[in-house]
Amino acid sequence: MSTNDEVVAELWSERLRWSQTAGRLKHRLDRARITAFAAGTLGALCTTTTATVLHSGGPVRTCAAALGAVCLALAAFVGIQFLTPDTVRAWTRARATSEGIKRLIYEFRAGAVIGIDVLRHKAAEIVTAATDLLPYVDSDPTPGIPPPAAMTPETYVRQRIRGQIDDYYRPMARRYTQRTARWRRFAIALGMATALIAAAAAITPGTGPTALAPWVAVLTTATANIAAYVTAQRYDYLAMTYLAAAHHLQSLADNRATSVITDWPAFVAACESVIATENTAWMAKWSEQDSAR
Repeated sequence: MSTNDEVVAELWSERLRWSQTAGRLKHRLDRARITAFAAGTLGALCTTTTATVLHSGGPVRTCAAALGAVCLALAAFVGIQFLTPDTVRAWTRARATSEGIKRLIYEFRAGAVIGIDVLRHKAAEIVTAATDLLPYVDSDPTPGIPPPAAMTPETYVRQRIRGQIDDYYRPMARRYTQRTARWRRFAIALGMATALIAAAAAITPGTGPTALAPWVAVLTTATANIAAYVTAQRYDYLAMTYLAAAHHLQSLADNRATSVITDWPAFVAACESVIATENTAWMAKWSEQDSAR
């Protein structure tokens, strides 16, 4: 193995460490969001049940009331402890570190970065900027995709550009669009159920087990929780940025194929800039919305 290959392999291993760290932090965030959503909804359901269906009292009512209190407390605890701006920033910065090293390696392998020392120095700068996150990083990465070898222009376009467009951006955009549609259909169904129950409560008001008004509040809370969850996950925004990046990369590839772009280093830099801009955009969106809480 040449010196260049050894350095690239070492930096690629470093990238994998940061990528796996970012994945673990993101998984923790997603799990915390769904836990807070489920616990808050179940807590509201149990609380309302104790006031209506289990109005007469007894051990069942006591258990339901206790479960409701625990669920609401859990939702609050998870939100305070795990859904914080600092947690989001840790994840986005770990991802940015991984993607920054990855970009340098691809630029070097495609011939847009001259000199192994430049590659090593720039990668070191990226890692140095995230040293406060080192306690989160595993010492040894799990083996993954091997680092790219030296690339010809055709190989770069096929592996890096087409790979991003066909294997990542477009499939992920479809996935997030489908998720948004499913959650919105669920929210619409709950909204319709809420309207029907509210109308029934207005026509036939009751008390105790027959009271419908409290259930309107429960369904309203559940609908609001769904809307908050979908907003927090940024599905629409991610789908939009992925499709925009795919379109931009496709345009660059088409222009090069028709000889509109002849400067190879500039072409590689432009493609990597599109990928970096997409990463920066969604990371800024996450940080912006979570900081506004």
